[in-house]
Amino acid sequence: MPKPWDWPRNPPLWLDCGPAVSPLPWPWAGAGEALRRFVEATATPAFTIDLARGLLSDAHPLCFGYADANQNATAGALAQADFVLIVGKRVDFRLGFGSPRVFHPDATLAQVDIRAEEFGRNRPVQIPVLADARAALEGFTAEAGRAWPEKPWVESLRQRRAEWRESWRAGERSDESPIHPLRLCREVRELISDDMVLVFDGGDWPQWPRMTLEALYVPVVDTKVEIMEGDTPEEQALALARRLKEAKLI
Repeated sequence: MPKPWDWPRNPPLWLDCGPAVSPLPWPWAGAGEALRRFVEATATPAFTIDLARGLLSDAHPLCFGYADANQNATAGALAQADFVLIVGKRVDFRLGFGSPRVFHPDATLAQVDIRAEEFGRNRPVQIPVLADARAALEGFTAEAGRAWPEKPWVESLRQRRAEWRESWRAGERSDESPIHPLRLCREVRELISDDMVLVFDGGDWPQWPRMTLEALYVPVVDTKVEIMEGDTPEEQALALARRLKEAKLI
């Protein structure tokens, strides 16, 4: 296992979720707590995507939301990073197949996966780590030792995120009809509470709530989650209701 001190000290962490890192109740690595400890010990900014949404809460000061620059302008900063750690995520279309749009051509990539065939898929990986996601993150944190200081890179991401969110304001205040998606998302955001689960569908429309509603807990479910029972939002909601009897569903 590579030592964290062999890595640059200002890396962004790109965390995504293949089967390797999804937390319980889904029976995979349960890496959420290990991720939080790693991020806090190394002052590493993190992004999540797909089933990893909510694995590290978007409200965490070192989590910067959805790991796709098309839906999160903050994630565009990844293309400027000199080092990226990918945990449990295939370098597929969601990561632009490793293209310069997503990762700088000269960036060093470290990838943790339980499948060796994932290393080098679509883009060379300089540091492959064949390991369980939770075990790898726990090992990295232990090797890191005492907490690393936060770098200016992190504050620049916070500023970038604030500017991007400010760009929503006109749409959120719009009175146009039909209702602007940003206005609808703002109204939903003002109603939701910690004990609610959102299920959304409708062609490309889910991009709006995915972009503007924070993932605070797991699960966060949309129509791309293939483990759900049924295809319609109603069927997905019923499937969730059977699993999460105390949750309120929207």
